Amino acid sequence: MAATNEELSDSSVTDDDDNEEMLMKEEIANILSLDGNEHKDDIVNSILYDGRQTLVEYREDIIPKIYKETMDNNNSPLMLSLKQHFEKTLQARFSEDSPWFVTFLREYKEGENHDLYDRVMSRIVDGGDCTKNFAMLSIPLQLLFEGLDDECMKEGDVFDHLWSTITNDGLQSIKKFSDYIIKSVMDEQLKSGSTLFRAVREYYRDEVVSSLNQCNITNKRNIYESALDDVAEHGWLGDVKSIKDDITPRAHRMLLEELRSFHEKAQPPADDKSKAMEDNSGQKTTSDSKDTSSEKAKGNEEQKTLFHGMDATEKEIFMLINKHRQHHGLPSLEPSVNLAYVAHTHAVDIIENNPDVAGGNMHSWSNKGKWKAVRYTPDHRQGQLMWSKPTEISNYKFNGFEISFGHLHPLRKTSSVTPTEAVNSWKSSSGHNAVMIQQGIWQHPPMKAMGVGVYKGYACTWFGQEKDTFPTPS
Repeated sequence: MAATNEELSDSSVTDDDDNEEMLMKEEIANILSLDGNEHKDDIVNSILYDGRQTLVEYREDIIPKIYKETMDNNNSPLMLSLKQHFEKTLQARFSEDSPWFVTFLREYKEGENHDLYDRVMSRIVDGGDCTKNFAMLSIPLQLLFEGLDDECMKEGDVFDHLWSTITNDGLQSIKKFSDYIIKSVMDEQLKSGSTLFRAVREYYRDEVVSSLNQCNITNKRNIYESALDDVAEHGWLGDVKSIKDDITPRAHRMLLEELRSFHEKAQPPADDKSKAMEDNSGQKTTSDSKDTSSEKAKGNEEQKTLFHGMDATEKEIFMLINKHRQHHGLPSLEPSVNLAYVAHTHAVDIIENNPDVAGGNMHSWSNKGKWKAVRYTPDHRQGQLMWSKPTEISNYKFNGFEISFGHLHPLRKTSSVTPTEAVNSWKSSSGHNAVMIQQGIWQHPPMKAMGVGVYKGYACTWFGQEKDTFPTPS
């Protein structure tokens, strides 16, 4: 039986997560005595999603005694509560698909390294920046490389270099950072099957499998797993010798070119990327543009460079989701210019108008646009107003369903989103992943179209159960 509209909301598959988050928000508010504070929602959201350090921005709103205890003590009620919440989140995200990761964390927490574990957890919930790319890899790196103490992590350069190196040059590259890890630990982690090997392997998986598919290399004699082992060991520039004798020379050469292209794309200059995102965002946010012929001509020319209404960043998210679907044996979704328009419009509304800080979640819409406002709550009371946004503001004639990623107010206005961190975050969340790869209630009817929108520190992806054969929105 086909699922009803009420069942088909991103929130409906994560009710437990929503309820847990609401309880956590109440607990934070109680710990900080925020009842009656006009900035209560902003403070709680900032702490929950961006760590204790965001309290600095709200010092005037906190009772001095509570502020001092909270900021000076890693075992304060707030920090203990945040660490417990973070551990529950990791457990929920990884216990089913990656039990080895959960076991690794538990062994650190309960073993002789429990002090180190507590320091790393405190560091994460204090600021949180180190886990936003790929928690399954970033957390083990912090635990295993004991020499990266809190002071070193604050400076950031060493960890950033370690991260860039291992995610480009593979597991063997950690030898360059031997000053920061115990030799016996490093030797153990360099072995096939170690925790770090598994984590690096998962980091590379989607791009490796996608490249093999792109080169029409079939998965016979366990070629895919062998190739993944090879890339995890030696990175994008390795020779993948493990499968060289099992495929044609032409296919091997094509595969190397495909894999090496990921290394070339790694870490684009931040300034250039931010500028590109701003420029591309400007292409589609036209309500404030000047109505002149030259502006229109420029806009038309820029529109030609878009991929079904999606800029380069949005297109990459679109491609990564389809690669993820292919890995699970699902067909690629077709691009939808209308769903992309809805996604981008919602991303802009979230950033500029903050409709989710007044009791609703991130599926809410403000009352500041040419659409009906939505206060989306866990009971889905206004769900239909959200699902019907494609028919309300675009030319798509069917409902749509959304997943989103980004920092909450106020940091999302000054941050940016990378395609990998957005998609990896969705893959790590059982509810969001179910939407992308059609698990549970998402199996029938299947999705057929997709559009992505990114604005500053926020990304939205909208899915549709019918192909987009409609005119481009004006």
